[in-house]
Amino acid sequence: MSAGGYLVVLYGKLPPIVPQGSVLYAVLHMAHAIQALLLFSTVLAHLGGALGHARIFRDGVFESMASLRAGATR
Repeated sequence: MSAGGYLVVLYGKLPPIVPQGSVLYAVLHMAHAIQALLLFSTVLAHLGGALGHARIFRDGVFESMASLRAGATR
């Protein structure tokens, strides 16, 4: 945010950590967007894998991960 010239307030005003610049802000903003999409796709892939084990494969992997007991086995 400091590259874009925005004031960051968290328990008071935070000092800028990078110099202000529109090119730097655009690069950092694009990097942030790409990383957010990668994180989101990782969560979706993990959810899809869990649902695949629960509904398609039915191999007990989902049940062993979803158990609330510590060290639960089949």
